[in-house]
Amino acid sequence: MRVLGRRSTPDNPEPADETPAPARQRARLPFYIHWPSLVALVVLIIVTVFAMLSIRGALPDVVATWWPVAVLVIGVLWFLASLVRRNSRALLGSAALIGVAASLLLAAQGIASLAATTVGVTYIAIGTAIILRGLLMRNQPIS
Repeated sequence: MRVLGRRSTPDNPEPADETPAPARQRARLPFYIHWPSLVALVVLIIVTVFAMLSIRGALPDVVATWWPVAVLVIGVLWFLASLVRRNSRALLGSAALIGVAASLLLAAQGIASLAATTVGVTYIAIGTAIILRGLLMRNQPIS
């Protein structure tokens, strides 16, 4: 059923105008939403909540022990996606996330403290990403 510009009346059963009425447009927001940044912000908030609950001991032991694996999986998927897209900035960012997630996993498992491993493991992961970038994306600028 079409919506017409002018409807039929009892006096005039045929509509006089066959042009469709203009569709209503949704009001535009006064700002632009950058969706990747919004998703990153939400993920950061979730990770922070899990870290705070883990420190307070409010999480069950299984969740407290293995939640950094979820962060590690997200980092690995981001790393692989950035390799496929040949995006060097995302490659370095995902490597940093993998390093932090590995440090969180080591701390959650009781292998080493978070303070002792965060900087070292993150630097190792970023250095590995720089080497991979040099080998796989040799002729691409960092952009």
